[in-house]
Amino acid sequence: QKQMDGTLGAVEAVVLSPDWISGDATHLLVVNGDAPLLSGDLLDDFLGKSMASGVDMAIGTSTLDEPGRYGRVIRDRSGVSMIKEYVDLSLEEKAIQEINAGIYLFSREVLKTFLPKVLPHPEKKERFLTTVVELVREAGGEVGGVVLSPDVVLGVNTQ
Repeated sequence: QKQMDGTLGAVEAVVLSPDWISGDATHLLVVNGDAPLLSGDLLDDFLGKSMASGVDMAIGTSTLDEPGRYGRVIRDRSGVSMIKEYVDLSLEEKAIQEINAGIYLFSREVLKTFLPKVLPHPEKKERFLTTVVELVREAGGEVGGVVLSPDVVLGVNTQ
């Protein structure tokens, strides 16, 4: 689905990825397009921790004193339960300081199973990749959060 400016959303970008279509990788690393300042060491650290945890899906997170309009990471006793876009946050949830850093690791099975089930956001009309978190959890899967330094995960709009 194209966004209003003609660009594709994150779900479509993953579906159209050559690694997704024809690759033999068991996992796919996805990084938001506005995070160009990530080092190889940071990604290696994220991948190592994510793979070692054995979760079905992992997301990079960070904690900010003033998280502003970033999506928030909602946790429960079992780990990450959802990522909520800023526009969908309650007043209480806006106080959460853990943000989505826009770095994800998915197993191929998770993507095959859940990407087709991601529906467009009712207001923004975009299919959010973050919806996969809720779908995995609803199916009994585990989603881990790897906490990363805020200095290295802030988007290009802050640089």
